[in-house]
Amino acid sequence: LEIIFIALGWGLGYLGQPHIITKFMGIKNVKDMPKAKWVGISWQALALGGATLLGIIGIYIFPNGLQNPELISLDLVKTTMLPFFSALILCAILAATTNVMAAQILVVASSLGEDFYKGLFKKNATHRQTLIASRLSVIFVAVIAYVIAYFKISTIYKLVLYAWSGLGSSFGPLLLISLYYRKVNKLSAFMGILTGGITAGIWPLINTKLAIDVPPMIPGFILSSIAIYLFSLVKEKPLKEKRIKT
Repeated sequence: LEIIFIALGWGLGYLGQPHIITKFMGIKNVKDMPKAKWVGISWQALALGGATLLGIIGIYIFPNGLQNPELISLDLVKTTMLPFFSALILCAILAATTNVMAAQILVVASSLGEDFYKGLFKKNATHRQTLIASRLSVIFVAVIAYVIAYFKISTIYKLVLYAWSGLGSSFGPLLLISLYYRKVNKLSAFMGILTGGITAGIWPLINTKLAIDVPPMIPGFILSSIAIYLFSLVKEKPLKEKRIKT
């Protein structure tokens, strides 16, 4: 049961990750969607399969365990390879980490600049003002990340799972339901995002009182879906569709 929870906790989250969804949103021609689908699935299979294999190999090479299991890839490289090849692989890991970090920061900066600053606080903001707000957002997010890393507030795994669950619970149900349920409106979309985000945010406090560890994604996804359906029953105009030119 725990394995199923872990699989659902991570698997459902893919539907609501902005840095993944935006890649598909950037596709200009709908005919390229099937190709993008298979590329995405193939890459995830390789990445997740490789991570699993890495853990299995680590158990064999380090039977006594590691002081910090999150550094298994680095310890494996240092232990099994010559310094030259070790340096190359470590540089590749650093490059991949930097790439993901940059993508995440850009998504957050764009969201804070366009959606919050321009969308909520100053709707007539110029391009320069929005750009400045986005750049300040980058600094703000970087400072928060530095504080979390410096004080070691939590493990990388727990932080990633927490953020993954929050995003997945907020946007995943809305994205999925909007594809198959035409009655989704602004109110139901907003309440679904709010319900999923709040549930994932407070679930770790509730989870400590349960007999089994349930990832925040599962209750967040379920409650968000229920909220979207219930509030879609309120008579409002459904969300407009944007067709992609073929």
